Amino acid sequence: MSKLSKRSSCTCSKEQDISPFIHDNTLAVYVKPNSPRSGVVGWNAPKKELIVEIKAPPEGGKANVMLVKLLSRLTKKRLFFLKARPQSISF
Repeated sequence: MSKLSKRSSCTCSKEQDISPFIHDNTLAVYVKPNSPRSGVVGWNAPKKELIVEIKAPPEGGKANVMLVKLLSRLTKKRLFFLKARPQSISF
């Protein structure tokens, strides 16, 4: 996949390449919990953040865990949270 647009509609697949959006081993992420499915849905260029829908609810860290698993699978790297707000994940 080349670049994601703000309105692009794509589901999570192992072929998605999100590496162009990672800068200094950090990825800014806008998360939409309680979504119908989990996956990367677009890129917000003005805010420079990846838009990700997560099926899990935002309770007890369930959405955070699912987000880390999703991005770990896409990047094939071990991830951890850098900040809680805005959601940044370090690689």
